Amino acid sequence: NVATVVVNVGGRTVTLKFEFESTTVPFMMEELRDSFRPEFLNRVDDTILFERLSRDAIAEIVDLEFADLRKRVAERHIDVTLSDAARSWLAEHGYDPTYGARPLRRLFQRAVLDPLAIEMLQGAFTDGDSVQVDVGEEGIAFVAQ
Repeated sequence: NVATVVVNVGGRTVTLKFEFESTTVPFMMEELRDSFRPEFLNRVDDTILFERLSRDAIAEIVDLEFADLRKRVAERHIDVTLSDAARSWLAEHGYDPTYGARPLRRLFQRAVLDPLAIEMLQGAFTDGDSVQVDVGEEGIAFVAQ
């Protein structure tokens, strides 16, 4: 069986396709019945099974997060590009099959958004500059173009 899932990430839509065994849904429903009391399950209107995000899906989410960053810094007339190495680094270090995209979002905030904002506030990048987000010796680095 093939399923198509539409995910809303920060107001943007990502469509993902995945395959699953036809035995997955009945198995998961049985696990729910074994784990929760009927009184609780009766209060749940609908059950939706989520497939874990793949590494490719995480890489697409990196692109979405970066597109949002580009829009935000464009207001300051700063052009930001993302190297393939940085995209791969973020996707790899932000990948957690258990928790989905949340660890990636936290990593993006910690490794890209916060440091870039600090550099902009300190005057390292100003209106009209071009900045490449790349990978340095200690992780994400910003290179003036």
